[in-house]
Amino acid sequence: MIKLVKYGSRYQFLKDGYPPSKPVDIKQLKVILTSTDSLYSAVGTYLSSLGLPPPSPVEKARLRSQRRKLLQLLLNKPSEEEWQVDLTTPIVGWKVLYLVRKHWLVSLYDRSQWSPLTPKKARCKLFVHSQPPYSDCTCGIYLLDKRDDLIRHISNFDITRITTRVSGWGRYVRAEFGWLVQYAYPLEFYLTEKQAVPDIVDVLTQFRVPILVPVGRYDKIYDPQEDGYELPVGSVNVNIRD
Repeated sequence: MIKLVKYGSRYQFLKDGYPPSKPVDIKQLKVILTSTDSLYSAVGTYLSSLGLPPPSPVEKARLRSQRRKLLQLLLNKPSEEEWQVDLTTPIVGWKVLYLVRKHWLVSLYDRSQWSPLTPKKARCKLFVHSQPPYSDCTCGIYLLDKRDDLIRHISNFDITRITTRVSGWGRYVRAEFGWLVQYAYPLEFYLTEKQAVPDIVDVLTQFRVPILVPVGRYDKIYDPQEDGYELPVGSVNVNIRD
């Protein structure tokens, strides 16, 4: 059986009756444990160094069942009650959402879907935290502070990339260039002139938030108030061009 053992501040894989693997630090171990494939690969490299075959199906099953427990121990997660937040004023930030086949919006990072009239809820990609985000994990919905940061962090701005101003609430953690939040929903969509076509606009209007294009200053091409919906709190108040 293959085990993960800790020596001081470093970690090693150990197979009964054989020398341990080369030690890795916490940062390296987090990368190894991000997915079952990366875990199998790391264990396979260790076994290969011993002249042994790759992990057997039984060993893989054991590793898979241990992975969640290993992550919980590694991250040493705090009690979730310590992080409860009643955020009455939403955090407002920026994201780029990806329009797939002109039918639905997804996050660029994990391709998870954003649904109309339904708040987006963060999930822990490592399946450790039941109520993300946490400062020691990658979970949470990332909102950038500045719109200009979108260009720095995201390449290939084509017609499918929708610049979105987003409202976030619930639990939150400060990140390097913005915030990680538990819940989020679009406040406005900012389109280029090439994006302001019926196929794209029809998808975005389902979210019932303003859609703006750069005509002079930003003007609305869709106003949810005309359909009887209230503007979301924090939405920009701009005039509609006749």
